[in-house]
Amino acid sequence: MTPPEVKSRRVSTPRRYSNVATCPNCQTRLSENPARCPNCRFTGSDTVKMFPGTPPPLVPIADFANLWSPADLKKIAAAQEKTQRRFPQFHWKIYSVSLPRETNLNLFGFWMVNASPLSPDETETQRAWTILLIFNAADGKVTVTPGYAAESWLAHDEWQHALLHMKRFWLANKRGDAVVAFFTLTRDLLTKARRRHSSSKR
Repeated sequence: MTPPEVKSRRVSTPRRYSNVATCPNCQTRLSENPARCPNCRFTGSDTVKMFPGTPPPLVPIADFANLWSPADLKKIAAAQEKTQRRFPQFHWKIYSVSLPRETNLNLFGFWMVNASPLSPDETETQRAWTILLIFNAADGKVTVTPGYAAESWLAHDEWQHALLHMKRFWLANKRGDAVVAFFTLTRDLLTKARRRHSSSKR
């Protein structure tokens, strides 16, 4: 789906990966890149009206809602770095925010990935391989938003499985361990996806 005001940021997904995408509004699977979702009629430019203004450049970790202790942040950064080493093409961003409960967090993540300007050391290709994990402190919801090149590696239900894997840690107030658990399972899922892609090329 075309992102808001950043059409030139679109990076083609390598042909060896699936071209299936997911509508960020209704989660309908999209086999192509329609201007609008055929189910809910959402288009990327809709988020410009929902979230006016320009978000800041994305950084690796931004705990705006103060969800994590300094010890938690060290754990999270270590898990983030380990995953980055294992899959260097991906660029992970982790944010905590406090948004109104009625905010559609999926669309907020989509807007952030697509509307946020590139940082001085970031390229268009890196943004396409970015994966943004957002926690909303106001209602406890969390979402993951993969960039266009990253999106095809895992299906929507696999990303949801990784998110749900955090639940028992989060409910036990082990918030740093929850994010570590997300990265641990995600590494396993990406490893399996890489094997599938390698097998499909044979």
